[in-house]
Order: sequence, then C-alpha cells, then structure tokens
Amino acid sequence: MLGDGQNRRRTNALSQSVVTSDEILAKLKFLTRRSESQSASKPLSSIDLEQRLVQMRAEVAEIVRKEARSFCNCKQITVIAGQTPEEFEAEMNIACPIHEFRRLGAIVRLETLPPDDEDLRIRELTEMYYRRLREFERSYEC
Repeated sequence: MLGDGQNRRRTNALSQSVVTSDEILAKLKFLTRRSESQSASKPLSSIDLEQRLVQMRAEVAEIVRKEARSFCNCKQITVIAGQTPEEFEAEMNIACPIHEFRRLGAIVRLETLPPDDEDLRIRELTEMYYRRLREFERSYEC
C-alpha cells in the first residue's frame, strides 16, 4: 500500500523488489530491539558491548549498502548520438546521490565525418569528464 507522504516513498532497485522507506526503518528497529533484548538477558562486559556494537554497525552498513543501490544514477554505458554539447554537458554535471560523482561508464560517441564543431566540443567535454573522474578517484585514495 503506497500513499501518504515521504515515509511511503518507493525506491526501485535493479535486481530487487520495490522497497519502501518504512521497510528500511522496520529493519533498523528490529536490529535495535534485538540488541536491547540481548542486553536485558544478562549483564554485559565492555568487550561484549563492543562486539555487539561492531556487529550492529556491520548489519546497518549492509542494509544501507543494499538499499542505496536504488538511488544510484550512475551508468554502465553512455551513448552520445544526436545530443548537443549542451545536453551532454548537462548530463555529465548531474551528481549521483550515493557516490557524489556520477559515473557515465563507457562513453560511445557517434560522430559525423568529417567531425563538425559539435563533435569537437563533445570530444572536449568527454576528455573533461575523464579528467574530473580521475581527480575524484584520486581524492578517495588513501
């Protein structure tokens, strides 16, 4: 049942069924309740608490990783055919809500022979995109 407000917003994962934000919240609440019930059953040492925290963090990270796929707008392949340089530039400037920098994947250009001014501008934009991608990836290297 879909409906009222942002809590019921649907997300579409490529290989998963439709998931609502309510379902994600329910998973996180389940983890919290499970942790609280385990804590109530016996006194815990600081090592037990630390191990439980590590386990909860891993489970939350897994939920986030799985659910985040539906928000990613990166591509595996981008075909430039009949696009103006302005249209391609607008597409390459869209950010990915998950990765920050939106990856366009393999870029395939269909050009005229001999290349006209638009083809040359798209080549420049493609080179600019690859430079920005390299800079972004370098900034995340340790």
